[in-house]
Amino acid sequence: MLEGGENGTTGFVLLGFIYSTTERHIIFPGRVLILTLGLCANILIFGIVLTKRAVRTPKNVLISHLCFIDVYGLLPFSPNLITRLARRNFEPITLQWCFVQYYYLNVYTCSTMLAVTFMAVVRYYVICYPFVYEMKMNARITKGVLLSWAFAIVYPTLYMFPFIGQQSCHLITSSSFLCTGISLEASLCTASASVFPKFYRILVIAVHLLRAATMVAFSCVKILRCA
Repeated sequence: MLEGGENGTTGFVLLGFIYSTTERHIIFPGRVLILTLGLCANILIFGIVLTKRAVRTPKNVLISHLCFIDVYGLLPFSPNLITRLARRNFEPITLQWCFVQYYYLNVYTCSTMLAVTFMAVVRYYVICYPFVYEMKMNARITKGVLLSWAFAIVYPTLYMFPFIGQQSCHLITSSSFLCTGISLEASLCTASASVFPKFYRILVIAVHLLRAATMVAFSCVKILRCA
């Protein structure tokens, strides 16, 4: 952690950009290729399921939903990362931009976890009720996807709760290309103020993982009983 000097400089230095300076000629085209292929492949699958009624089964709808989540994960961060690498912009980011990155990153991880959990539930219906699963799930799939996105948008705000009204008093270094919760905790003005956010963040993550693991485990137990 680098404390601000006499000029009171604050922000977040993402060392991932600085460390990658010598490999910039490899990372830059690699990221462009990943972004291009990722967008094309996921948009293609999503478009096929959206426009072809014959393949719009509950299982394929969830696969296309996962593709949509991948596109969401690529768009907020990859273009910014590529632009900063191209411009050799290694300036610290502001606390506000750190908040934005942290929130969107948590929405992405939360929506991905919910999608995989939902797919585990659908797998249970496919295996245990193979002849009626489409009828059972067709009526619920849209509601399930909408509810999962509503939860994925609201739940990450819990991660932001400890930082409301807080200010950054230090220039913080992070080894990542993105701002993290650990970086936010380290930026708080007093060391004691970072204790609660740390344990609170661990609790929120644990509750989220436990909920998802419980649902997946429950569906697996039900599948074994049907076998």
